[in-house]
Amino acid sequence: KNDGSEDVSTIVNANTTKGTLFFPSGIYKVSRPLKLKNSICGEGYSRVPKITGGTWLVSDIAVTNASCGVIEFGGDVFVNVENLNIKCFSRECGIRIGKAYGTFTLIDKVGIYNVATYGFFAKGDGSRRIFAQNMTIFGKTSDPSSRSTGILIDGIADCRLSNIEIMGVCRGAVLYNAHTYGNNLHI
Repeated sequence: KNDGSEDVSTIVNANTTKGTLFFPSGIYKVSRPLKLKNSICGEGYSRVPKITGGTWLVSDIAVTNASCGVIEFGGDVFVNVENLNIKCFSRECGIRIGKAYGTFTLIDKVGIYNVATYGFFAKGDGSRRIFAQNMTIFGKTSDPSSRSTGILIDGIADCRLSNIEIMGVCRGAVLYNAHTYGNNLHI
């Protein structure tokens, strides 16, 4: 169902190996990280944190640190995340890429809201693993104790960031051990 009444975590995780998953416009409750093996796309992205239209993954993940994300992947996968919104609940990441040693990804037209830790977290090695464009990341500005970061990239060289707006976080972008290229960044 696309009204937020049922958790979609189990069905998504059971079917991600079969191919790209498409989410029609609506609200989808997520109680466990979506561990992607293939791409995921929605039917609309919003530049405002209110749930007014498009495709929304609304987290119901109760964690106290950034050890998991609403969307997770890594390893030898080619995953695109496109045309959707993620609303965080607690201290989980919006998108978390761990062990990005063989990962290649495009993130396009994605909004990540209510960020208390990391909006977008990527760690690994190699070159040109990540292309992120047309993104909006909003921090959880109502939490003054938040040490939130819009984007963290660690050890992945030659990532490309384009047309990204980051607001309401303590640190806009943190880049370790890598050359990252960016244009039209509003931080």
